[in-house]
Amino acid sequence: VFIKLLHTYIRPTSVHQYNLLVSEKEALMDLLSDETIVIKPADKGGSIVIQDRKAYVQEIERQLEDTNSYRLLMSDPTFRLNEEIKPVLKKALRETVIQEDEYKFLLQSHLHTCQRFGRETTVFYSSFPPSSRINFVMT
Repeated sequence: VFIKLLHTYIRPTSVHQYNLLVSEKEALMDLLSDETIVIKPADKGGSIVIQDRKAYVQEIERQLEDTNSYRLLMSDPTFRLNEEIKPVLKKALRETVIQEDEYKFLLQSHLHTCQRFGRETTVFYSSFPPSSRINFVMT
C-alpha cells in the first residue's frame, strides 16, 4: 500500500498545456527562424524588441566607432582585473567590510565576456511604447 501511495505522489498529476494557440506558436517559430530580424529583450520594462538586422548591425557599428565611449582593446582585461581585485576583496571580507555573499558576487568565479555583437545596452528605433501589445495575424 505504501508503495502505491508513493507512486501516486511521484507521478505527474497534470498534463503540460501550452498557453499559445497552434497559429500563435507557428508565428513565433517563424519569427525565431527569420534571419532578417533580431529579437532581443529591452533594457527596461520586460519588453521584447524586434528590429531589422541590417539596421541593428549598423547602429552597433556606429556606436562602436564612437571613440569617446569605446576603444579597441588588444586583449581582454577581465581576468587580469578580477585577479587584481581579489586581494582587496579578501581584505574587505577579513575586516568584515563585506559579507561572504557580497565577496562571492563581486569576485566572479565564472567570468564571461561579451562578444562584438553579443550584448547591447540600448534599444534602438523602437516605434512602439513599452505598454503596447502587438498582435501578429498570419494569413
